[in-house]
Amino acid sequence: MTSKSEVPDSATRAAEALRRAPIPSDCDVRVDTIDQIESLPRLFLFGMQHVLVMYAGTVAVPLILGSALHLTTAQVIALISADLFTSGLATLLQTIGWWKFGARLPLIQGCSFAWRR
Repeated sequence: MTSKSEVPDSATRAAEALRRAPIPSDCDVRVDTIDQIESLPRLFLFGMQHVLVMYAGTVAVPLILGSALHLTTAQVIALISADLFTSGLATLLQTIGWWKFGARLPLIQGCSFAWRR
């Protein structure tokens, strides 16, 4: 009589059958292209998309905040200018780095709607 440990289970038998199965020569093998470098026009378009989304998100906060606080047009313009300046400065600090500050990664810093009471 055979002991239970000597009898292969169905998963083991299936794995063994797959291992022994011949691989057809005309098999279409696809390589994952996650590390592929895109063409220059595509890189430019993706970069512009990133900048436009960043700009819209950065300008939206002063516009909404300025209208909620009933600021004048000149004050809203000054708020947008200050926001763009500080976002650009923080982006350069994070991207280029200075002393021990900055992630030294290509990222964009912007303002947020988050606040605490």
